[in-house]
Amino acid sequence: MRQGRMIRRLSALVGLGLTLSVTSARAAYVDLTSTGSVEFNNAWFFVNDDHDANPSNAFVRIQAHQGTVESGYNNNGPVSADTKSGSYLLKLSQLPIVQYQGNSYYRFLLDIGEPQSASQKTISLDDLKLYSFPITPGNDTKAFGTETGFTLRYNIDVGATDNDIKLSDRSNGQGKNDMVALIPTFYSADDQWIMLYSKFGEKAPAQGSFEAWKITATVVPEPMTMMLIPASAMLLLARRRRQA
Repeated sequence: MRQGRMIRRLSALVGLGLTLSVTSARAAYVDLTSTGSVEFNNAWFFVNDDHDANPSNAFVRIQAHQGTVESGYNNNGPVSADTKSGSYLLKLSQLPIVQYQGNSYYRFLLDIGEPQSASQKTISLDDLKLYSFPITPGNDTKAFGTETGFTLRYNIDVGATDNDIKLSDRSNGQGKNDMVALIPTFYSADDQWIMLYSKFGEKAPAQGSFEAWKITATVVPEPMTMMLIPASAMLLLARRRRQA
Protein backbone atom coordinates (compact mmCIF):
# COMPACT_ATOMS: atom_id res chain seq x y z
CA MET A 1 0.00 0.00 0.00
CA ARG A 2 2.73 2.45 1.03
CA GLN A 3 4.80 1.37 -1.94
CA GLY A 4 1.88 2.10 -4.27
CA ARG A 5 1.39 5.57 -2.76
CA MET A 6 5.11 6.30 -3.10
CA ILE A 7 5.10 5.26 -6.75
CA ARG A 8 2.09 7.49 -7.42
CA ARG A 9 3.80 10.46 -5.71
CA LEU A 10 7.01 9.90 -7.64
CA SER A 11 5.03 9.66 -10.86
CA ALA A 12 3.29 12.94 -10.07
CA LEU A 13 6.61 14.67 -9.37
CA VAL A 14 8.18 13.30 -12.52
CA GLY A 15 5.14 14.38 -14.50
CA LEU A 16 5.36 17.87 -13.02
CA GLY A 17 9.04 18.06 -13.82
CA LEU A 18 8.42 17.01 -17.40
CA THR A 19 5.66 19.60 -17.73
CA LEU A 20 7.92 22.36 -16.47
CA SER A 21 10.71 21.23 -18.76
CA VAL A 22 8.47 21.22 -21.81
CA THR A 23 7.06 24.64 -20.95
CA SER A 24 10.56 26.07 -20.70
CA ALA A 25 11.61 24.46 -23.98
CA ARG A 26 8.51 25.65 -25.83
CA ALA A 27 8.96 29.36 -25.16
CA ALA A 28 11.86 31.81 -24.91
CA TYR A 29 11.30 35.52 -24.28
CA VAL A 30 14.63 37.36 -24.22
CA ASP A 31 15.09 40.94 -23.04
CA LEU A 32 17.19 43.02 -25.45
CA THR A 33 15.91 46.42 -24.31
CA SER A 34 19.32 47.74 -23.22
CA THR A 35 22.29 45.48 -24.00
CA GLY A 36 23.10 41.98 -25.09
CA SER A 37 22.47 39.50 -27.86
CA VAL A 38 20.69 36.22 -28.42
CA GLU A 39 20.92 33.38 -30.92
CA PHE A 40 17.70 31.84 -32.25
CA ASN A 41 17.77 29.08 -34.86
CA ASN A 42 21.33 29.96 -35.94
CA ALA A 43 20.55 33.67 -36.36
CA TRP A 44 21.90 36.41 -34.10
CA PHE A 45 20.06 39.43 -32.71
CA PHE A 46 21.91 42.39 -31.16
CA VAL A 47 20.95 45.60 -29.42
CA ASN A 48 22.12 48.35 -31.75
CA ASP A 49 23.07 52.03 -31.57
CA ASP A 50 23.64 52.90 -35.24
CA HIS A 51 22.35 56.32 -36.22
CA ASP A 52 20.49 56.65 -39.51
CA ALA A 53 19.39 60.13 -40.49
CA ASN A 54 17.24 58.83 -43.35
CA PRO A 55 14.47 56.57 -42.00
CA SER A 56 12.74 56.67 -45.39
CA ASN A 57 15.15 54.04 -46.74
CA ALA A 58 13.13 51.24 -45.10
CA PHE A 59 11.97 48.48 -47.42
CA VAL A 60 8.98 47.77 -45.18
CA ARG A 61 7.24 49.76 -42.42
CA ILE A 62 4.68 48.13 -40.12
CA GLN A 63 2.14 49.89 -37.88
CA ALA A 64 -0.88 48.47 -36.07
CA HIS A 65 -4.00 49.06 -38.16
CA GLN A 66 -6.23 48.00 -35.28
CA GLY A 67 -5.33 46.96 -31.71
CA THR A 68 -1.78 46.57 -30.42
CA VAL A 69 -0.52 43.61 -32.49
CA GLU A 70 0.93 44.32 -35.92
CA SER A 71 2.36 42.18 -38.70
CA GLY A 72 3.50 42.75 -42.23
CA TYR A 73 5.94 42.04 -45.04
CA ASN A 74 7.55 43.74 -48.00
CA ASN A 75 5.97 43.10 -51.38
CA ASN A 76 5.51 44.72 -54.77
CA GLY A 77 1.95 43.42 -54.79
CA PRO A 78 -0.75 43.08 -52.08
CA VAL A 79 0.35 43.66 -48.48
CA SER A 80 -1.18 43.26 -45.02
CA ALA A 81 -3.39 45.93 -43.43
CA ASP A 82 -0.53 46.81 -41.07
CA THR A 83 2.03 47.31 -43.86
CA LYS A 84 2.36 50.98 -44.74
CA SER A 85 2.62 52.10 -48.35
CA GLY A 86 6.03 52.19 -49.96
CA SER A 87 7.18 48.63 -49.21
CA TYR A 88 9.05 46.75 -51.90
CA LEU A 89 10.71 43.42 -52.52
CA LEU A 90 14.46 43.06 -52.23
CA LYS A 91 16.73 40.98 -54.42
CA LEU A 92 19.03 38.42 -52.88
CA SER A 93 21.95 40.15 -54.59
CA GLN A 94 21.11 43.35 -52.67
CA LEU A 95 21.44 41.89 -49.18
CA PRO A 96 24.55 42.95 -47.25
CA ILE A 97 26.61 39.93 -46.16
CA VAL A 98 28.74 40.10 -43.02
CA GLN A 99 30.99 37.65 -41.22
CA TYR A 100 30.46 36.82 -37.57
CA GLN A 101 32.22 34.07 -35.62
CA GLY A 102 33.37 32.47 -38.87
CA ASN A 103 29.92 32.32 -40.48
CA SER A 104 28.16 34.38 -43.15
CA TYR A 105 24.93 36.26 -42.47
CA TYR A 106 22.53 38.66 -44.14
CA ARG A 107 22.38 41.86 -42.11
CA PHE A 108 19.01 43.50 -41.39
CA LEU A 109 18.37 46.57 -39.25
CA LEU A 110 15.25 47.32 -37.22
CA ASP A 111 14.18 50.86 -36.31
CA ILE A 112 11.47 50.87 -33.63
CA GLY A 113 8.94 53.71 -33.38
CA GLU A 114 7.42 53.52 -29.91
CA PRO A 115 6.64 56.24 -27.30
CA GLN A 116 9.34 57.11 -24.77
CA SER A 117 7.31 56.69 -21.59
CA ALA A 118 8.52 53.83 -19.42
CA SER A 119 5.28 51.89 -19.86
CA GLN A 120 5.11 52.26 -23.66
CA LYS A 121 8.63 52.30 -25.10
CA THR A 122 8.99 48.49 -25.25
CA ILE A 123 7.64 46.17 -27.90
CA SER A 124 8.02 42.46 -28.58
CA LEU A 125 9.23 40.87 -31.79
CA ASP A 126 7.09 37.74 -31.86
CA ASP A 127 7.61 36.34 -35.33
CA LEU A 128 10.26 36.67 -38.02
CA LYS A 129 10.45 34.73 -41.28
CA LEU A 130 12.54 35.16 -44.40
CA TYR A 131 11.20 33.93 -47.74
CA SER A 132 12.58 33.79 -51.25
CA PHE A 133 11.08 33.04 -54.65
CA PRO A 134 12.29 33.17 -58.27
CA ILE A 135 12.49 36.39 -60.24
CA THR A 136 10.09 35.55 -63.06
CA PRO A 137 7.55 37.76 -64.87
CA GLY A 138 4.59 38.60 -62.62
CA ASN A 139 5.91 36.61 -59.67
CA ASP A 140 6.58 39.78 -57.67
CA THR A 141 3.00 41.08 -57.64
CA LYS A 142 1.17 38.02 -56.31
CA ALA A 143 -0.49 37.68 -52.91
CA PHE A 144 1.59 36.52 -49.96
CA GLY A 145 2.42 32.81 -50.18
CA THR A 146 1.03 32.30 -53.69
CA GLU A 147 4.26 33.09 -55.49
CA THR A 148 5.80 30.35 -57.64
CA GLY A 149 8.67 28.73 -55.75
CA PHE A 150 7.78 30.49 -52.47
CA THR A 151 10.34 29.08 -50.01
CA LEU A 152 10.83 29.62 -46.27
CA ARG A 153 14.53 30.32 -45.68
CA TYR A 154 14.49 31.29 -42.00
CA ASN A 155 12.10 31.11 -39.05
CA ILE A 156 12.88 32.53 -35.61
CA ASP A 157 10.73 29.76 -34.12
CA VAL A 158 11.91 26.15 -34.17
CA GLY A 159 9.18 23.54 -34.32
CA ALA A 160 6.98 24.03 -31.25
CA THR A 161 9.48 26.44 -29.67
CA ASP A 162 8.13 29.99 -29.71
CA ASN A 163 11.00 32.49 -29.58
CA ASP A 164 10.30 36.16 -28.85
CA ILE A 165 12.44 39.23 -28.18
CA LYS A 166 11.58 42.21 -25.98
CA LEU A 167 12.91 45.42 -27.54
CA SER A 168 12.95 49.10 -26.67
CA ASP A 169 12.83 52.26 -28.78
CA ARG A 170 16.18 53.74 -27.77
CA SER A 171 15.97 56.84 -29.95
CA ASN A 172 12.59 58.54 -29.38
CA GLY A 173 11.07 57.50 -32.67
CA GLN A 174 12.56 56.89 -36.11
CA GLY A 175 16.14 57.75 -36.99
CA LYS A 176 18.12 55.19 -35.02
CA ASN A 177 18.34 51.49 -35.62
CA ASP A 178 17.54 49.67 -32.39
CA MET A 179 18.39 46.08 -33.36
CA VAL A 180 20.61 44.19 -35.79
CA ALA A 181 19.45 40.81 -37.09
CA LEU A 182 22.00 38.49 -38.67
CA ILE A 183 20.23 35.75 -40.63
CA PRO A 184 22.22 32.82 -42.06
CA THR A 185 22.96 33.00 -45.76
CA PHE A 186 21.66 30.35 -48.14
CA TYR A 187 22.71 29.14 -51.57
CA SER A 188 20.75 29.95 -54.70
CA ALA A 189 21.99 29.40 -58.26
CA ASP A 190 19.95 32.39 -59.46
CA ASP A 191 18.98 35.73 -57.97
CA GLN A 192 15.78 35.62 -55.90
CA TRP A 193 13.12 37.95 -54.60
CA ILE A 194 13.41 38.36 -50.81
CA MET A 195 10.45 38.87 -48.48
CA LEU A 196 10.77 39.50 -44.74
CA TYR A 197 7.69 38.84 -42.59
CA SER A 198 7.52 40.03 -38.97
CA LYS A 199 4.99 40.34 -36.18
CA PHE A 200 5.14 42.61 -33.14
CA GLY A 201 3.09 43.29 -30.02
CA GLU A 202 1.85 39.95 -28.70
CA LYS A 203 3.86 40.06 -25.46
CA ALA A 204 4.69 43.79 -25.30
CA PRO A 205 2.09 45.82 -27.23
CA ALA A 206 2.70 48.10 -30.20
CA GLN A 207 1.57 51.58 -29.12
CA GLY A 208 3.40 54.08 -31.29
CA SER A 209 4.28 54.74 -34.92
CA PHE A 210 5.73 52.24 -37.36
CA GLU A 211 8.52 49.69 -37.03
CA ALA A 212 10.88 49.86 -40.02
CA TRP A 213 13.17 47.19 -41.49
CA LYS A 214 16.23 48.35 -43.45
CA ILE A 215 19.35 46.92 -45.04
CA THR A 216 21.56 50.02 -45.07
CA ALA A 217 22.74 52.45 -42.43
CA THR A 218 25.68 54.65 -41.57
CA VAL A 219 27.77 52.66 -39.13
CA VAL A 220 30.34 54.09 -36.73
CA PRO A 221 32.53 51.04 -35.95
CA GLU A 222 33.71 50.23 -32.47
CA PRO A 223 36.12 47.44 -31.47
CA MET A 224 33.26 45.15 -30.43
CA THR A 225 31.34 45.73 -33.67
CA MET A 226 34.15 45.60 -36.24
CA MET A 227 33.28 41.96 -36.89
CA LEU A 228 29.88 43.08 -38.19
CA ILE A 229 31.28 45.32 -40.95
CA PRO A 230 30.74 43.86 -44.42
CA ALA A 231 33.79 42.10 -45.82
CA SER A 232 33.85 44.43 -48.85
CA ALA A 233 34.20 47.46 -46.58
CA MET A 234 37.05 45.85 -44.67
CA LEU A 235 38.87 45.09 -47.95
CA LEU A 236 38.47 48.70 -49.13
CA LEU A 237 39.81 49.99 -45.81
CA ALA A 238 42.83 47.70 -46.05
CA ARG A 239 43.59 48.91 -49.59
CA ARG A 240 43.42 52.56 -48.52
CA ARG A 241 45.83 51.91 -45.66
CA ARG A 242 48.34 50.24 -48.00
CA GLN A 243 48.11 53.15 -50.45
CA ALA A 244 48.70 55.60 -47.61
